[in-house]
Amino acid sequence: MSGLTRLVDKRFILLGRPLPYSVYDGDRKLLLAQGHVVDSDRIRERLLKHGMYRARELDKIAAGEDEEPEGIVLDPLKFLGQDYSNWAQPKRYSVFISATESGEGHVCWVVGVSTANRCLILTAPSRPDKALVPVTKGQIWYCKLFNATTVYKFRALVLKVGFEPFHYMHLEVPQNIEKRVIREMPRATTNLEATVTTTDTIHAIMVDLSVSGVRVAVDAAATLKAGHEVEVRATVNLLGRAHALQLFAKVVAAYGKVEARHPNVQFFGLQFAPLPEQTELVLHAYVQQQLVRQYDGLGQALTLDDETAAEAAT
Repeated sequence: MSGLTRLVDKRFILLGRPLPYSVYDGDRKLLLAQGHVVDSDRIRERLLKHGMYRARELDKIAAGEDEEPEGIVLDPLKFLGQDYSNWAQPKRYSVFISATESGEGHVCWVVGVSTANRCLILTAPSRPDKALVPVTKGQIWYCKLFNATTVYKFRALVLKVGFEPFHYMHLEVPQNIEKRVIREMPRATTNLEATVTTTDTIHAIMVDLSVSGVRVAVDAAATLKAGHEVEVRATVNLLGRAHALQLFAKVVAAYGKVEARHPNVQFFGLQFAPLPEQTELVLHAYVQQQLVRQYDGLGQALTLDDETAAEAAT
């Protein structure tokens, strides 16, 4: 496996902090991925004991004898970009679960899918104070999740609960799923560098994009407000070519600091003005490209019955 170097520096594996690099064992098997929060002493000790390799991306930081661990994250948007890049694969799907249909809800993340037995592997639910929510094998949980255009609701059986290398659970996806189309234009999770200009030019990251609008992340100190007319510039890559985008938009929503892992980042919703046809086509193609990359076993598991029925009908 390329891209690895020996030795794991314990200075950078801190309790309650995101892991700054992926850690692998002596057989070069992944123990914990970059960006995951080390939330227990047991996990930290396991990484220190069994971790033999780290990803090379942060070698220069790790090699600095006087560098403090806090030096890893210098820019809140850079940290957010690293985090979204780490989760930009299909596992970034979130599932909202609750023990009862109207009970306390929790957000879990999909980290794996088995289409063979229609099983989702999710991070275990936790409360805002990071206390784990009790989950046991055989329980039924109410689940809700979204894809680009549709919301899915179903009741899932807990098949398994695990604790290493992190807390997780296996949920069986039932045959019958309630589906409701909620938007005409698909949206894709993105991690796209951009600038937003009002009177000042602000560095931003596009994190949720469609041909009609975008959700952007900016530094918490940025002076952006609902109602502002803005110009957005970004560059997307399609078919090996770079396409510069110039988009005019209005800030229609100020979400604020809504991600606990990124307290120094605020999010805004922007609605695009009517786009030139060429720009609209490029933007649409980019969104579809991102959706294709994200459409893995999760989508297959949720639409398996539809696909099977379609095949049977042909």
